[in-house]
Amino acid sequence: MSKDFKVDSRAVIGNLDQVVTRSNVALLALVFITNESSLEYFKDLGQEDIGHNLDTLFGELRSIHELLHEENEELREYKLKLQKEWVQNVQ
Repeated sequence: MSKDFKVDSRAVIGNLDQVVTRSNVALLALVFITNESSLEYFKDLGQEDIGHNLDTLFGELRSIHELLHEENEELREYKLKLQKEWVQNVQ
């Protein structure tokens, strides 16, 4: 195993760790806004409050979706970069 491969492996592990950590933050937010107490909160809302609160909830869901989408795109781009480097090293 070459020294370059070991350095690359550490970089891959570091990048994956960062993506997993950032994704976990978004997933924790999702758990928080979909937990039982949030459900109870929405069940107890008066008719006049539902629209505003649903707007807020869906805004939070869109933000979480965007964060997870960004992390997925970053992983995809990193994977393609690694594949390209691997193909160049094999040839």
